Amino acid sequence: MSRRRTALVTTGAVVAAAALATAGLLWFRPASGEAAPTASATARPTVTVERTDLTDEQLVPGTLGFGAPQTVTGRGGGTVTALPEPGTVVRRGEELYRVDDRPVTLFLGDTPFFRTLKMPTQPPEGGDYTTGNDVAVLKANLAELGYDVGTREDPAYTPALAWAVKQWQDDVGLKPTGDFDPASAVVLPTAVRVESAAAALGDPADTALLKVTSTARTVSVRLDGVQGAAYPVGSRVRVMLADGTAVPGSVTSVGTEESDDGSQEVVAVIEAEKKGAFDDATSDAVRVAFSGTTHEDVLAVPVSALLALVGGGYGLELPDGSLVRVETGLFAGGLVEVSGDGVSDGLTVVDAP
Repeated sequence: MSRRRTALVTTGAVVAAAALATAGLLWFRPASGEAAPTASATARPTVTVERTDLTDEQLVPGTLGFGAPQTVTGRGGGTVTALPEPGTVVRRGEELYRVDDRPVTLFLGDTPFFRTLKMPTQPPEGGDYTTGNDVAVLKANLAELGYDVGTREDPAYTPALAWAVKQWQDDVGLKPTGDFDPASAVVLPTAVRVESAAAALGDPADTALLKVTSTARTVSVRLDGVQGAAYPVGSRVRVMLADGTAVPGSVTSVGTEESDDGSQEVVAVIEAEKKGAFDDATSDAVRVAFSGTTHEDVLAVPVSALLALVGGGYGLELPDGSLVRVETGLFAGGLVEVSGDGVSDGLTVVDAP
């Protein structure tokens, strides 16, 4: 007699039992509740009830890339005379483009340069040297590049810092004046990868010149409004690569973009927890597992060990053929949360053949 004998169940269990049975995950029992005979009792597989944490997940398709591009706009006068090739990675202190055959350097920071900083001969009357966040960015970058910016800790444009600027100007091919021209460097948060040119050689420099992205590969996923609200910045995810590798990551930004039909879509950007974890991906097509409900420290078995009982409800079969009725909880990752009299951690139960 087959162990997959069809039986009637109560209305409340029809939907769940039917769905699981269709997937071949539930066994059905005769009305007596006794185990159906098998050809070989010793061949019946078993599993154990385990205590674990269960989290249901929602899989969403995603695309590997380098994040949303950012436009770099030139400053000052002059003519564009050199632009980097797409795919070029530009780091702190390296040339980003050229204007009038003079280099424009990439500096890292969060405050753009907005004024000329003059070589001081002495503190201005009634005050100290020029200070500000732009001076702090300039000082930090020159220090990182190995220039002696002086011993003063606050961001002030001192003679020592101006002398460091003069040395830097000489090294990169600018006129070494010690006066810092804000058009001689571009400030961006990180090193960048050039995605495309937005201008051509010969164009005016004070226009959109380049589109750049992060140098690290990230995953972009499109979500509906409910999902966008449910998975804010900081949400933990798993990115499933084409070869089956699961890469832990987190949502680093959530924004909106206009879709092809003119509607607004929520776009989440995901970064890997471990730097470079996406570098060896064989395909840009990935799946992202967003975590939903979590039940911690619960008893669980594989769904395949769950039985739909005649008259309704679910049970587990023990190796001696007896049945233990259980209450089910969360289904997640091929496991199901179970509880009931006689159900304990380590209990051995029969699994589906």
